[in-house]
Amino acid sequence: MRDGRIYLDGLSLSAAAASAEAVVFGLASDSIVVGIGSWRFRLPPWFTRRGRLLPPGSGYAAMVALGQTAAGMSLGLFPAMLGLGTGLAVGLAALTSLSGGALIMMVSVLVHEVGHVVAYRLLMGREAPAVLVTRGPSSYLVRRRGEWGKDFAVVVSGAVAPSLVGLASLPLLWHFPFLAVIAAATAAGHVIALGFPVGDGASLRELIK
Repeated sequence: MRDGRIYLDGLSLSAAAASAEAVVFGLASDSIVVGIGSWRFRLPPWFTRRGRLLPPGSGYAAMVALGQTAAGMSLGLFPAMLGLGTGLAVGLAALTSLSGGALIMMVSVLVHEVGHVVAYRLLMGREAPAVLVTRGPSSYLVRRRGEWGKDFAVVVSGAVAPSLVGLASLPLLWHFPFLAVIAAATAAGHVIALGFPVGDGASLRELIK
């Protein structure tokens, strides 16, 4: 930080330290701190944005992306896992199906974001600069642009990743037809979303133009 501004030279980014722009770029994090007496606890990024520089190496970067995105989604992930565990334990098929379906949809978002991160690291290099910004269930990469084909692959990889993981999980889901249908519909939804003018769809349209 220099003269009240935060700089990230690798991405040619700078913003005033206390500005909303710095938070959107992931150069600074906005967080809620809960205090009880002398005890202080920083809430996960459920309602605020948190940025983190993407570490080198695809494996480490994938773990960081998984952890940070899961922290933002934890308000939904924990109840879904609790409901699934309870449903399986007491034999409630309706609770198992509803909780399992919700968990599949949320896990697909985690897989989506990790897909972007892994593709970026593999295609752009282990040291290519990027910032992962998370707010609730939404995450995005502030990253360096590359060749057209590589940029295209990074954008599309997020939508394709849930389908690949779904296919690998098919033997497990085969015994739960309802969850298998939810997984297939969810994976298809990620691909279909590329046609919408928001999120990855907007990035894809920009590339095509």
